[in-house]
Amino acid sequence: MRKAVIIVLSALVSLGFASKLVAEVRNPQAGGAICDRKFDVLSQKDRSKLGAYSIKAVGSKDKKRIVITETMTLSVRGKTFAYKSTLVCADKDGVSPLEGSVETRLGDKICMTGTVKFSPTGRTFDYECTGRLNAKTGQALNPAKKYDKKGRAAPAGMLVFQSAVPSIGPRILPAEGELEDIVLVEFPDDVAAPEIINFKTGNRLVRSKPDAGGGYEIQLFGPRSKNTIASYRFDKNNQVVSMELFGKFSLRPVAKAKGKDAIEVTVTPGKPYLLADKSTKLLIKKETLYENRKRLGVPQLTHKDMTLDIAPNTVIASGGWVFHLSTPHDYKFGHVRESDMIFTVVDSCKFSVRSEKAKPPVVELKKLQGSLNFACDNRQSSQLKNISGAGKHFIGLRVGRTEIYRRHPSKVLGTGMDVLVVNNFGAKRIRLEYMQKKVVTIGPETITIESFNFKYATKSVEIKVSAASKTAKAKALIVEYSDVTRKE
Repeated sequence: MRKAVIIVLSALVSLGFASKLVAEVRNPQAGGAICDRKFDVLSQKDRSKLGAYSIKAVGSKDKKRIVITETMTLSVRGKTFAYKSTLVCADKDGVSPLEGSVETRLGDKICMTGTVKFSPTGRTFDYECTGRLNAKTGQALNPAKKYDKKGRAAPAGMLVFQSAVPSIGPRILPAEGELEDIVLVEFPDDVAAPEIINFKTGNRLVRSKPDAGGGYEIQLFGPRSKNTIASYRFDKNNQVVSMELFGKFSLRPVAKAKGKDAIEVTVTPGKPYLLADKSTKLLIKKETLYENRKRLGVPQLTHKDMTLDIAPNTVIASGGWVFHLSTPHDYKFGHVRESDMIFTVVDSCKFSVRSEKAKPPVVELKKLQGSLNFACDNRQSSQLKNISGAGKHFIGLRVGRTEIYRRHPSKVLGTGMDVLVVNNFGAKRIRLEYMQKKVVTIGPETITIESFNFKYATKSVEIKVSAASKTAKAKALIVEYSDVTRKE
């Protein structure tokens, strides 16, 4: 069982290696660098920086081997975890694993070292590892603990260590399509010995159609699931440019010290900030609210006639720019008196804004439908849930204040809800009463929503969502809009 202190790291460490990829390798490079990229690791919840990640793949001149090197550091709960892994693959009629090595660290101390070696067939392997630290206490193990296994059988299926997806994913899936029966191999499986390697069966990889700029996505799906475990964005040159992992982490290219790649802006209720497209403004409402006993403000952006509440993961495409927006931080609060009452208000806050010149992605629009469950307990809240389609296509409902009552003349107890309906093309605010159906048109999409199945015992209600479009594809304004976690 994983130790609680390293659960978060374990998820990100699952970015391991690549193993036997039976897919045909088309147009292999004659040696040299295939991939060499560095990223900041950001929280999807608040866009705060958690660590750093790098991925590099180099092919030999004789085209017989590929070496994939991956490094990552992550700061969690006051501790710093790190690992470095190397995989050597044979690059002939597909990519087959030969051997790999790994080192994990807690702070500045080595926690585990280990190696794995595959047989010529790739169906059996040996491994050995040495544990040097107790991952829970951080104390040195004296003597160090050694573990080894010989001739272990690998599960049937296409073995994939995930470091191959960002580094040589375009070789694994050289064109739009899907690979099933993927065995996801985690190396290391955890920071501490003996958890050096793990195999997870029944996954699949899907490569999307290229957009107008030639970019595309490769997504990893879990067993019998329509939700992604990880999503990797590539440019027209087959270089990975961003990653979304486990519903928790966003990986973005390391921000440059100069230019408009990363800036912090201060916003007050009376002074919005105008983004580089000259049509989108960031603002903060003066009112405050409590979430999880923490006082916050209401961050928003305006674009033409649209007002959008900013979610933890918001990406906007406008005027030849793509903006990655964090939820605000460094709030400053003030007080105002109204008659005999004193109210706390927002005086200012800071946004982190990452800008890049890029065309808006073209979203493939297909019918979407499903139901979402929301809490309704007579208080101000900020709940966001999405129904996702192909690629970046989504319908999101952001529910604010909910009220429980009987709406005259009905005698049925239900809930009234303030709902922000969001899709790739904009947002509209509505009031949704219980068992009421509303139809909203945003851009080319028509969205129908209806509340039902209110349960007083749990103070919850479900909302049916369905959407249809007049067109098959359209350019997105809102590229990403999600909250913390997407569960399988």
